[in-house]
Amino acid sequence: DRFIESLKECIGAYCFVLASKDKLYVVRDPHGVRPLSLGRLKDGGYIVASETCAFDLIEAEFIRDVKPGEMLIFTQGNDKFESIELFSQTPRICAFEYIYFARPDSIVEGKSVYEVRKKMGEALAKKFAYKADFVV
Repeated sequence: DRFIESLKECIGAYCFVLASKDKLYVVRDPHGVRPLSLGRLKDGGYIVASETCAFDLIEAEFIRDVKPGEMLIFTQGNDKFESIELFSQTPRICAFEYIYFARPDSIVEGKSVYEVRKKMGEALAKKFAYKADFVV
């Protein structure tokens, strides 16, 4: 309970994992500024990562994004996890996730980073049309 109360004092963008003797706590900030995804390993364990491309490297299956303001609690020896909605705020993902931070082969908030970048490029090409054979 004190841990949950202390989270209300945290300001800014964060995603973190806290380990105790028999539990693992996963928390995403109230606005979901930075992404956090949940996956399942082939052997049945779970994985959390800031990018879904990490799951591909170890052949894990993407389950879902951790919601803004959500805490997941994993208990040792239990195959299921508990989900608690700590905060309910307007989601505000960082624009730089799609532009700069995330790898093109990741999925952020259900959208392919590659496809988002491609659409942004198309929008820029329409707005600033130049006669060129190729634009990077």
